[in-house]
Amino acid sequence: MTRFTPLWLQAGSYDATVDRRLVGALWPGNRSSGYAVSSGGTSMVVSMSPGAASVVTMNNTGSVLCVSDNIETVELQPAGPTGQNRYDIVGIYPRAADIGIAGGITDFVITYMSGNYAATPTPPPIPLGLLGLAEIYVPGGSAAVSPANIRDIRPGGLAVGSFALTDPWPRGNVARASGPPTQTDCGAALVIVASLTFTPTVGRRYRIYGEGLAQQQTASSTTSQLTITAAGVNRFVFYTNLVPLAANQWVMGSSFIDLAPATPAAITATIGGQSVTGALRVRANECALSVDDIGAV
Repeated sequence: MTRFTPLWLQAGSYDATVDRRLVGALWPGNRSSGYAVSSGGTSMVVSMSPGAASVVTMNNTGSVLCVSDNIETVELQPAGPTGQNRYDIVGIYPRAADIGIAGGITDFVITYMSGNYAATPTPPPIPLGLLGLAEIYVPGGSAAVSPANIRDIRPGGLAVGSFALTDPWPRGNVARASGPPTQTDCGAALVIVASLTFTPTVGRRYRIYGEGLAQQQTASSTTSQLTITAAGVNRFVFYTNLVPLAANQWVMGSSFIDLAPATPAAITATIGGQSVTGALRVRANECALSVDDIGAV
């Protein structure tokens, strides 16, 4: 039996394991806030938003707190050939000799582990010491990570006093995108200028933000507008002209949609532009979409 020196006494001295016991006592098990994983769009790179995580050490000496205030990226290995599919787990892995990782390194890394290739693969088990953030399905022959193939597995709950098995706390950003890729003129028919797809977790609430900037090319006395749509049924006009628009006049706006999906089916959100007369011009990447997990239903 060991009676440890109380934490933070003046002139006290104690091993780091005692601090790890404190972190583990505040947040039993793995916990996270932020650290949403999203697709890089055109390659096998995924990005992760800033966040903090309490990770149980692999030698069961408590937990360590891993914090990053920057967007992090990790590149997955190339996909296998067609028909050879796999799952990858992206997560946080702390490393230090006194938590059971030899090599003279004291840090944490954003890394991934791959499962076995198969026509119908299964996700690999997550080992002790790794906090899983996302489960990614990698179909054989794919050149990029599809947003629809990213499943959020963050534990959430990084808050003092949050000991419940359920997680009521917001998890932060889930996905984001901008568009159009090149300058686009929107005419009488609605033109999609930005789009993203994400897979929700049932029992969570999501807020989808949209904002856009456009320029009327020729004078218009009838409708010009920017809209945000999600799941094909939720549609909001976040800019429409209430007075005639002059040629070269700039317009902008923003709005959001809240959703609490009843199924884990992928959701697509879009921003569209429209001008019944003339044209509404949207320059490259002047419209943006963002999805936040805002807590449990």
